[in-house]
Amino acid sequence: MNSKLAILTICTTLASCAGNYQRPESFESKMARFKSKSADINRVPDFQVSSTASFKAKRTRGPASVSKKLKKDLYTEHTNKKLYFLTLFTQYHNLSKFSGSDTVQSLNVCPSFHSILVDHKDKFEAEGYQANQKVKINYNAVYKPEVLSDASKLSSYPELMLPVTKDSLHPNVSELISSNKTIGAKEAVEKAVNIHLEKTLDELAELCDSGASSNYYIYENLITHIKKQGFRPNQNNMKVLLKTSIFSNRALIKSFEKSASKSRGRTIASIGSSPKEFYTETMTNRLGVEWSETYFDSMTSNR
Repeated sequence: MNSKLAILTICTTLASCAGNYQRPESFESKMARFKSKSADINRVPDFQVSSTASFKAKRTRGPASVSKKLKKDLYTEHTNKKLYFLTLFTQYHNLSKFSGSDTVQSLNVCPSFHSILVDHKDKFEAEGYQANQKVKINYNAVYKPEVLSDASKLSSYPELMLPVTKDSLHPNVSELISSNKTIGAKEAVEKAVNIHLEKTLDELAELCDSGASSNYYIYENLITHIKKQGFRPNQNNMKVLLKTSIFSNRALIKSFEKSASKSRGRTIASIGSSPKEFYTETMTNRLGVEWSETYFDSMTSNR
């Protein structure tokens, strides 16, 4: 009788465990959950891709001044999630130097990435790199009437496709200027950049709070896709890259650097291109899409 009771007890316990068992959450479920909860946080702008740009395969290298130890650390010590966060964080600060605002908000608390932020600051300060200074752009010299009125030129000026409202992708800068003749390029672009920085900070805050974001899961999905199917250099795949926050920010930074050098007669190096963009280049190399840099170079070469 005791043996029967023991068997009954074991069966009851197993049935209870089976009833409470929950399968691990799939990647697709995670992505859907984040999309439903935070789909409107930092929506990526709708950028056009030039049909005449170059897509040659090209292997990029980080800034020559970065030490070998720092290069090795960047390549080996960070997970994809940590690298995504650091890339977005440094892009936020790089883009802020082109903002018309005197001050730009910063992250005060970041529980999910506190240790790597401290490590990031220590390493780059040890290398002797300082925070980027503001860069002024002569908007009248860059955005001439023929640029603003020609839709075919928009792909060379991604900032003209930045939204001028936080909650929608339209109207963008080009559409606002076209519909309102009293608003100039300087006012419209600076307004859009400030909104873009605010949205980027919102995503950084979300990453700090929860450790992930909707845009991060899009990036992670891209990694999986590239590993399985590859990602050849062409116009359609460039469109896919520009649907991610990291590569759309890269397009903006490259465009603003070109505008600054054109309007002030200064080289890209002299306006303070940050070695911290090495995070972006590390991510590009991990994805195997070094050819995207060739596109960004050709995007601005004929302006």
